[in-house]
Amino acid sequence: MKMMLSPACLSICLASTPGEGLQPLRFPEPLASLSLVEQDRFDFGRLQYIRQFDVASGLGPTVNNDSCGLCHAHPLGGWGMQRVTRFGFMDEMGEFMPLDPLGDTLWQHVLVVDGEDCAEEIPAEVNHSARRITLGSGGFGLIEAIPSEQILKVQSTQTPGIQGIVHWVDSIEDSHGSPPRIGRFGWKAQEATILAFSAKAASDEMGITTWLVQQEPPPNGDVDQLLQCDDVPDPETGIDVEGFDYLSAITDFQRFMAPPPRAPASGMRGELIMDQIGCSSCHVPAFTTSVSQDLEEALRGKMIQPYSDFLLHDMGAAGDGIEEGEAQEWWMKTTPLWGLAAQPASWHDGRCSEEEIHDRLLCAITQHGASGSQAVASVEAFESLSPDSRNDLLNFLASLGRRPFDVDRDAHIGRYDFTSPSDGFSTCYGKPVAPDDPCAIHDHDSDGMIGIADLNSLALAWDDLKTDCNENGQWDIEDLILGSSPDVDGNGIPDECTICPGDLDLDGKVDVDDLLVLISIEWGCSSGCLGDLDSSGSVDAVDVLYLIALWGSC
Repeated sequence: MKMMLSPACLSICLASTPGEGLQPLRFPEPLASLSLVEQDRFDFGRLQYIRQFDVASGLGPTVNNDSCGLCHAHPLGGWGMQRVTRFGFMDEMGEFMPLDPLGDTLWQHVLVVDGEDCAEEIPAEVNHSARRITLGSGGFGLIEAIPSEQILKVQSTQTPGIQGIVHWVDSIEDSHGSPPRIGRFGWKAQEATILAFSAKAASDEMGITTWLVQQEPPPNGDVDQLLQCDDVPDPETGIDVEGFDYLSAITDFQRFMAPPPRAPASGMRGELIMDQIGCSSCHVPAFTTSVSQDLEEALRGKMIQPYSDFLLHDMGAAGDGIEEGEAQEWWMKTTPLWGLAAQPASWHDGRCSEEEIHDRLLCAITQHGASGSQAVASVEAFESLSPDSRNDLLNFLASLGRRPFDVDRDAHIGRYDFTSPSDGFSTCYGKPVAPDDPCAIHDHDSDGMIGIADLNSLALAWDDLKTDCNENGQWDIEDLILGSSPDVDGNGIPDECTICPGDLDLDGKVDVDDLLVLISIEWGCSSGCLGDLDSSGSVDAVDVLYLIALWGSC
């Protein structure tokens, strides 16, 4: 099988990411306009982000996981479904007290070294605990670059009943006596910088020490026990002879990570409704990053849409009851909504985990109306909306984090997204669209028309193998869109090509190349998958057996 880019696609398809001003096509992607050096730092940081530690390299003695990427996993750098436990003592007045002599409020529940004495147990004195899921890191560098003055201005304009609270924190990288900073990372806005957030997470979740945090949490607060259970010298990561620095590398990956995509990019009716019922007072749509020359160009002076005020709000009974720093028990940071559609669950403990996205969103909206919450009025306003207006709002929220071209919302761009009868790319191509039309998912350049520029973006976003089964030097999908080949049966493959089950690369035979395609590209696909040979709705190990049985020429 021969592959060649057509002249129509050449100018854009040679790029790895869309240009500045266009939505990212997948997540995680680097920010647009990174320098070559910054791109290298992002790529190297990504490798360190997925690095799995072992005991010999300092892991433990007690952990919640052994890699950043195994917690921030949906997708890499995004949210996660792993739940960690926070605990403490709640007195009769409802005031939380951490049991510091018996360990901090985070339970490291997995013992990775030998010896039962090294395990951490939740103390018997504990009478209150809460679960938390993993937040996403998308757009972290842009969030860090928001001037504090903008956050304070938002706070000053909020009405008394919903006014947020700044979590002023003493960042661990600052010298003693430095002024506090505005916290903006974590469920309680407990960290002000990506560096501090990363160093604390490495220590607290993995027992990995760095030059910034040089001691991991002792099991149950017992330092002598820690010395017996962890014999790797601290810091367990640092700067080696080649200049390698684990902490700086994972910080770079998060700083230079683009925000999650959204599709369509703007203009949906639901965003106006969100503002009308008061949600935008806290889920503030837009900020502009600092223009300081100390910032990299890719982070400087950018208009961003995180949908958060980065302030703490009293969520009443729907808070987690954990005091952290100056953040009181029921105060929670306004979670940024960008990436919402890609989250496997919502709310701090993941209680909203319904499979259908509208159900998941309805659950999260309902939680805002808990007793004592500052958001009760907005929930009541939502409940008074007409069914159509509610649906418009839910559709808008479901666009935040949705990949362009992803018709079936499986985060995989392939033939189903091209052939879907009602809203596939082939159906929508050449048509004018408004932001609330189903076909707007394909309007990547936001010009109101599904055209050649969107086809070029589709080529960049495509996750299936780009085939040229008729060997005419042009991607098969382009053949179909531009009229070079017919597709009477609507399967997304030129009719003149001879194919057979298992021939995933469309070269007329089933061989080792098809096995590699099935494992590396098709695996896990759930809609319109050539690799789903047993028609089970998923590409899995059974399909490997089917493919081997089909081995040979078509």
